[in-house]
Amino acid sequence: MKSIHLWHGAVGIALVCVGIGIIGGVAYLLYAPESAPPQEVVENSSAYICGETRVLVAFSDTDATVTLPDSRSIAVVYTPPTPEAPPEALLWQRYASTDGSFVFWRSSDVAFFEENGSVLFGQCEPENQG
Repeated sequence: MKSIHLWHGAVGIALVCVGIGIIGGVAYLLYAPESAPPQEVVENSSAYICGETRVLVAFSDTDATVTLPDSRSIAVVYTPPTPEAPPEALLWQRYASTDGSFVFWRSSDVAFFEENGSVLFGQCEPENQG
């Protein structure tokens, strides 16, 4: 085979690859996946002071996002007390992760955070109460 035929074959293959790339790019622009839906508007956010530690909680309708000092953000969902719960349980609001490994409890003047059944931060006060 002559070198000129080899050269023409290489150029032809390169042009086919470029053409396929252009067609793929145009198809992606025309049929690209939809962008992510807008995030929920946060209705309320609070900071809790746990000794020297500050924990942020952003609330929306029935869920919240807890941001820990190590920068982890954990999504939790409000879980109302069961009918069998003692009356004291009505004083607390319980938010838990879907797998139950992280729980955030709050009342009007105190909160605490549990992870894997152990208290991570306890006796936390809302920041505005000092």
